[in-house]
Amino acid sequence: MASKYFNPFPPDLSAEELAARQQRQRQAEWGVAVAQLGGGELSAYVLADLQRYIDGELTLDEVAELTNRPNSLSPAYQALVTRAKLSE
Repeated sequence: MASKYFNPFPPDLSAEELAARQQRQRQAEWGVAVAQLGGGELSAYVLADLQRYIDGELTLDEVAELTNRPNSLSPAYQALVTRAKLSE
């Protein structure tokens, strides 16, 4: 699935990993949409963190911890975490 904000998926992913990345990307895109609806700007570091989540480098719990950073003003993190937990 092509994305305006995130890298394309590697072509050699197993079906299971592709499905997992697609789900994480949908959650990340939800976070982006919520942040934009709130008028928030998406900084490069927020998008980089979300890409790391999509790639499986950050867990959902690690993304939740990002909301505790001193300068973490983006609602994208919390929206992603909330969406993921609601879809479990």
